[in-house]
Amino acid sequence: MNKKYCPECGTPNDESALFCINCGFKFPNTEPTPSSTQTKVANSETAAFDSISHSDQPQSNANLWATLVIILLIIGSIVGIVIHQNPPQSTDQKIRSCVQAHTAKDDYKVVINKSKKAVGLEAKDSDIIDSMEQMVDKQVYYDEDADIQATGKKISKSIKQKVGSGWTLVIVNPENSQRALWRYVDGDLTYAVEDDF
Repeated sequence: MNKKYCPECGTPNDESALFCINCGFKFPNTEPTPSSTQTKVANSETAAFDSISHSDQPQSNANLWATLVIILLIIGSIVGIVIHQNPPQSTDQKIRSCVQAHTAKDDYKVVINKSKKAVGLEAKDSDIIDSMEQMVDKQVYYDEDADIQATGKKISKSIKQKVGSGWTLVIVNPENSQRALWRYVDGDLTYAVEDDF
């Protein structure tokens, strides 16, 4: 066996030893440098890896586009479902919702004439009818009538906001449907029967 001597302490060590057995000196690495064939193999592996990574680049863009298209389809579907479940209200529906927002459901019958932009409210509730009849017959204006008049004003304002201006709201006389008790245009009272008393 070949021996190598430590330059520090001079102790003989095996040729394959990395450190001196006496003082622990680290021998310099004497392994041969890699040959040119190993370098060529390493270079070809790197080139192969680079070519693979470059071929993945267009595919990742395609994946990105496919993902974006799928997300847009999902969002479009959700919007379509929401619109289908909540279709835009027609003028009649908007007017009826304005009346129902300020009165009980069965207080009035709603009559709509789109060509004249007029809405008629015919009382169905017996208490409202009684109050109106007493006002007309006795020509006395009660607090209940003031409440009805104020409700009409609120409904008329609401119609102006939701449907548009120029609509006339008429609260009809329950004894004579050809006569109005109160008439409103865009939230303003334009006629009140009590003014005739």
